[in-house]
Formats: sequence, C-alpha cells, structure tokens
Amino acid sequence: MPVRTRKIFSKVFSRGRIEPVYFLFGPETYLRERAADAIADEALRDTLLREFNDSSVSLTSESAPDAIAIAEQLPMMSSRRVVRIKNLARLRDADEEVLLKYLDRPVETSVVIFTSEDVDKRKKLARRLMSGTAFEFQRLKGPELQVWIKSHLKETHIEIEPPAMQQSWIW
Repeated sequence: MPVRTRKIFSKVFSRGRIEPVYFLFGPETYLRERAADAIADEALRDTLLREFNDSSVSLTSESAPDAIAIAEQLPMMSSRRVVRIKNLARLRDADEEVLLKYLDRPVETSVVIFTSEDVDKRKKLARRLMSGTAFEFQRLKGPELQVWIKSHLKETHIEIEPPAMQQSWIW
C-alpha cells in the first residue's frame, strides 16, 4: 500500500470511522500533532472524563510494555481511551515484539496513535504500521506553505501584511 500523505488524512478521517491504530510520521511536527489531536477529539467525543482516557507515552523515557499496559486498560466512564505513543524511532529492539503482538490484536476500546519524526522502514514494526492506517507529514515548502499560512490565519481570524507573508519563503 502506498504511503498516504497529510492531504489525504482529512478525506479519510472525515468518513467518521475511527481505526484502532494510526501511524503518523514525518518531519512536519505541527501538522502531525494536530492530526493526532483530531483523532483523539473524535475518539473521545462526548466523553466526560477525557483526562482519564487520553494518555501520552514517550518511548524516550518509558517502555513499550508500559504503553501497551495503558492501551489494554478499560476506559473510565467512556467508550474509548486514546493512547499516544511518541518517539517511535527511540524504540528499543527488545520492545519491538511487544508492539507487534499488540498490532495482531488491538484492544477494541482503545485508539493507539503512534507518532514519530523519522522511521526506519526496514524494521518489521515500521513495515507493519505503514501497511495500516499510516500518514506521512512532509515539511511544507514554497507555495504549499504559503497556502497553508493563508488558510491557517483565516481560520484564526488573523491578518498578515503581504511582505511578512513573503518571509515564509525562507523557511
């Protein structure tokens, strides 16, 4: 399956179906994190105790078994729980099998969102995640960046002078 881009994310996501596992990767951190937030918002819609059902685990400081233990917990007064597993590139080789086992049988009451800036596409886990609901977030450049800036500023009701807009070309 070819890698889906961030442009396709909103089309796929707008269908209203929440998948049990998402993989969001690429160097465009801001848009990648906004996509993770959108998934969490939809999964936890109408949840009274969101703070008990929205967890984040960084593999730089915590282990994969810890993350999976959270994903396997039942949600508190909600139909779902969201677990964001960040920094997948920092995964220890010994923990890869734990995540692969989870992917074989994800918990139906959890939505697990894996995020990473970069990914080693040679690894078994990366290939497995990329064959599922995976989206790549490349850096915005040139005209694409200009269009995004205009759109984002319009959404937030902020105006910008044309000379300031031209400064985005140097990013």
